[in-house]
Amino acid sequence: MKPGPIDFNTQLSDPLIRMIAADWERTFTRFLPPVLHSYLQNCVTAIEKFHLQIQDQANQTGKGLAQLGILERQLGMYEQQARIAAEDAINQINTIQRDTNRAFAPVVMDAMLPSYTVSQLQCT
Repeated sequence: MKPGPIDFNTQLSDPLIRMIAADWERTFTRFLPPVLHSYLQNCVTAIEKFHLQIQDQANQTGKGLAQLGILERQLGMYEQQARIAAEDAINQINTIQRDTNRAFAPVVMDAMLPSYTVSQLQCT
């Protein structure tokens, strides 16, 4: 160990960051987006299935046939809004995880501050 000031925060946080960094990055950048896209596709499929049920019912009863065109246009609009919402969610999650990652060392420092203070008082 070399003489001079010691950065305990870095010494405490670096091993933890190295241990979790790869899994953290993989989770938020590689695994989470496909999960959200899969969820989005399931939602779109459910909406399309619902639309087909309404369309079949209208064809069987003859009621509401005039509104099917409106419903079909809304279907495309809802799908587009769902895709935008999914992308927004991914972007928000990525921003939050980056901010959390940046805050890791300062949180260690804040947690250790009482111990630093006690140690300093004992050394004087």
